[in-house]
Amino acid sequence: RTRNGANSEMNITVKVEGIKEALEKFDPKVVSKAAVSTLNEVVKSTRTLASDLVRNKRGFKILKSDFDKRVEIKPARMNDLTAVLTAHRISTSFGWRTGHDSFSLTYFGAKEARRTSKGVTIKSRKGVKTQKRTGMGSGVTVQVLKGGTVARFPHAFVATMKSGHIGVFRRVAGKASPGKQKIVEAKVISLVTMFRGTIPQLQAYALQKFKERFLSKLEWANRK
Repeated sequence: RTRNGANSEMNITVKVEGIKEALEKFDPKVVSKAAVSTLNEVVKSTRTLASDLVRNKRGFKILKSDFDKRVEIKPARMNDLTAVLTAHRISTSFGWRTGHDSFSLTYFGAKEARRTSKGVTIKSRKGVKTQKRTGMGSGVTVQVLKGGTVARFPHAFVATMKSGHIGVFRRVAGKASPGKQKIVEAKVISLVTMFRGTIPQLQAYALQKFKERFLSKLEWANRK
């Protein structure tokens, strides 16, 4: 099952069903041991599939290592026959939106281009460089999906917050004081967004794999 909370946390849960029938035929300890082993294998392979769907089928330019850091596995145990995949929060300043479950556009290579008397200044999370010319328009450009459209934010800019977070920001009028402007992050991409459309396939895969592996593990464990 999945759960999307107020903080955009996402859970994919694989829970043992039909355990009552197995308990009637086998030693309860053997059933639990086989179920735990199967669930933990299935949840790992489901995360691998999720990574492939998000990075290759949907095309988000996220490294597998960064995906795995963010999609945590809670393994099943003998007293809790539930294995959970959770898209959770971590706090780091380089390319992540600190304390949130989202990626800054700078993670996907967002660049700010500004023309000056010395040429064109290009700013990204990797630093600042100046070159004579560029095909980029003024503002920030970014390509989030492999082979996807290059988005442009003409009035946005790349900046580093006091926390160390590097993001794409823009100035907007404040609601309380319309004459004053405040700086807000232009856009972020959450893992929940990346997972969109993949959940039914992941659930079906996990259920099918459990059915395929549980019986053989149960029979193997019962012979020991």
